[in-house]
This record gives sequence, structure tokens and C-alpha cells, in this order.
Amino acid sequence: PQVWDVEFIYTRPAWRGRGYASVLAAAYAADVLRQGKIPYYSSPANEASRCAVERAGFMVYRTRLCLVSANVK
Repeated sequence: PQVWDVEFIYTRPAWRGRGYASVLAAAYAADVLRQGKIPYYSSPANEASRCAVERAGFMVYRTRLCLVSANVK
């Protein structure tokens, strides 16, 4: 299967802290999984972005974040 990268997640400062980035990352991951591909996050140095994707179900694997499971409904 192909690997699709969640390369960049940005939330404008006025909208931060509301969980929007995590919801977006989870929806993206679920869509990628439905297509039979593997979602992958490659920017763990950005702490805010990393935290958002971890809340979405990604986990650290060999210093990278990979999706373990998605709440696909």
C-alpha cells in the first residue's frame, strides 16, 4: 500500500486549543485508510502539531508518528 504523509497541520492562533487540528488529522487518516493507504506523519519536531496528531490516534514509531488506528465510522 501507498503511504500518505500528513505533512503540515496549521491552526490560526485565534482558533488554537479547541481540538480542530486533531479532528482534521483524524478525518484525514480515516479517509486515507478507507482508500487502502497508510497515513503517516513526518514532522514530529513541531510539538503542537505532533500533539494534535497523537490525539488523533498517531503514535511515535522510530521517531516518526504513524497511525495505529482511526475511529472510522
